[in-house]
Amino acid sequence: MFRKLLPLSLLILLFSSLLHAQVPGITTVIPNSAQTQLSITGVNFCASPKLHVLLSGSALTYTANSSTSITATLPNNITPGTYTLAVSCGFLSANFDLTLGAAGPQGPPGPKGDKGDKGDTGSTGPQGDPGPKGNTGPQGPTGGQVWSAALLVTGFDYGTGIGDFSFAPSGSFFYDASVTSAYPPAIQLAPTACTASNFSVKAYNPVNTSTASIQLDAYDIETYKSYGSLQCSMNANNGKGSVTCTAPGTINIPAGAGLSVYVLYTSYKDWDGSLLWTTFTCQ
Repeated sequence: MFRKLLPLSLLILLFSSLLHAQVPGITTVIPNSAQTQLSITGVNFCASPKLHVLLSGSALTYTANSSTSITATLPNNITPGTYTLAVSCGFLSANFDLTLGAAGPQGPPGPKGDKGDKGDTGSTGPQGDPGPKGNTGPQGPTGGQVWSAALLVTGFDYGTGIGDFSFAPSGSFFYDASVTSAYPPAIQLAPTACTASNFSVKAYNPVNTSTASIQLDAYDIETYKSYGSLQCSMNANNGKGSVTCTAPGTINIPAGAGLSVYVLYTSYKDWDGSLLWTTFTCQ
């Protein structure tokens, strides 16, 4: 009876010891630069004499050990290559693949990984230094003179011609009370050649709502050859303040050309006594 129970008892004792044993594990294995020692770190390393360190089946001696580290000695002139390091404690062991000596050739690139998530927006950087001063631009064209005249309208039923321009660059007010409606109009000679543009007229206090056309003429005073004209139209506003108009286009005026302003209207009585302020740019 005793002989039959003995094997079963041994199995129970062996199984119980295995249940209480802690499995060792290897975390890192680092050889020194001379390839003479290995520094092994891990967990649950047992103490000597149960501890055994094997390199591809060959036992290594170790000079220091604890439950988490082992310093093992490598054989002299070990051949470079890949080895399996094993740390065993009785029936339990841990394995680690280890390369010693020169590294092998680089393997082929692995497959491209998935695109990662977009990162957070970085903070605003500091303001940069001011840039260098730019070069001076080319000089612009010379501005034109503003020629002007203040003219008093005295109506005639066939229209009126009135004149005299002030050739002041500043466009200063000019008014000659002796100039009244007449035909032909008073004539002023252009003191210099220029291109006339932006002919503008402001009429003060015309009555009712009739239309007047104001025209600037330039011509040869001897042959009456026309050099061109600029004309704009406006409607009276029942005597409520001023009305304005501006003529489009340009005319080229030679020096010494005669300049006159004509007023043509649909009802001369509405414009009788109005003051016209006329200007144009001569450039």
